[in-house]
Amino acid sequence: MDLQLNELQQNIVARIRRRDRVISARCGWGSGKTSGLVFALWFISRIRAGTSSLLITDTSPRYRSVLGPELQKWLGPLGWTFNSLEMKWSCPITGSSIWCRSYFRPGTREATHNPLEGLNITSGVALIDECQTFRSDEVAQKALGRLRAGPSPILILVGLPVSDAWWCHLAEKAGYNPLLFTSYVNQSNLSDDWFEATKLLPEEERLAMVMNQPRPPSGLIYNEWTENHVIDGFKYKEEMTGRIAIDWGFRKPSVLIMVYDEEREATVILHEINPQEVTISQLSKLILSIAWPRK
Repeated sequence: MDLQLNELQQNIVARIRRRDRVISARCGWGSGKTSGLVFALWFISRIRAGTSSLLITDTSPRYRSVLGPELQKWLGPLGWTFNSLEMKWSCPITGSSIWCRSYFRPGTREATHNPLEGLNITSGVALIDECQTFRSDEVAQKALGRLRAGPSPILILVGLPVSDAWWCHLAEKAGYNPLLFTSYVNQSNLSDDWFEATKLLPEEERLAMVMNQPRPPSGLIYNEWTENHVIDGFKYKEEMTGRIAIDWGFRKPSVLIMVYDEEREATVILHEINPQEVTISQLSKLILSIAWPRK
C-alpha cells in the first residue's frame, strides 16, 4: 500500500511500533482519524499476521456510513473481503481479520451483557472510533477484556475535541501523552474553501472542532464550568450535610449527589448518575448503591 500518511496517522503507526499500551488521539474535523485507524489495522495485519483485531464504533449506522466505506476504500483494493453476517473483514494474503462491532448497552442491562462478549481477539489490538459518543471508558474496559488471548495488548482510541475527554485521561493514566491535532494536520486533503467556510461557524464551535480548543458544551446551567473547579484532595466526612438533586425522566434521568463543605463554604458534587430507560425503583436502587447512609 503506497500511502502518504499525515502527521497524526504517522504518530499512530509509530506508537504501535513502540508498543504503547494506550494510543489516544483527540483531533478536529477532517483530520484523518478514521483513515488512521484503517492504516493502523493494515499495519497490524502485517506485523501480527494471521491474527484478528477488533474495531468498535457506537452504532451500526455509523459503521455503514463512515467506517465501512473507509475500510472498503483502502482494504478492498488489496483483496480484503467482508462477511456482512459476521461483520468481519478478512485478508487472504496475511490470514488476518478484523471484527467490526457497534457498542450499545441500554442502561437497564448489566455491563456483562455487551456486544463484545465471546470474541477472541488474537492480535491483542482493539480500536475505538468516535470515542466522544461514549459517556465513559466502559467500552474501552470491555474491549481490553477481549485482548487477553493476544500479545502486548494495545488500545487505539480516537475522538473529536470535547472537554474532559475520557480516552485522553485513560492514556495519561497509563503514562502516555494523547495525540492532539487540529484539522490542519490533514490540510493537504482538505480544500482551502472548506477551511474558509468553517469561519462562518459560531466561534466556540470553530475553535473546538477545527482548532481543537474545546470548551464545555453551550447551554449548560454553568457554562463556565471547567476542570479548574475540581477540588484536589477533597475528603468526605460523615457529618457533612448531603443533598440529592434529581432531573426525572424515563429516557434519561440524571442525579447529582452533593454535600456541603463548611470549611470551603461550598457545595461539592461527589457523584453523578446518568442511566437510560430506568424505572423509579431502578433509579432509586442506583442512588442507594452510592449515597450514604443507604437506609
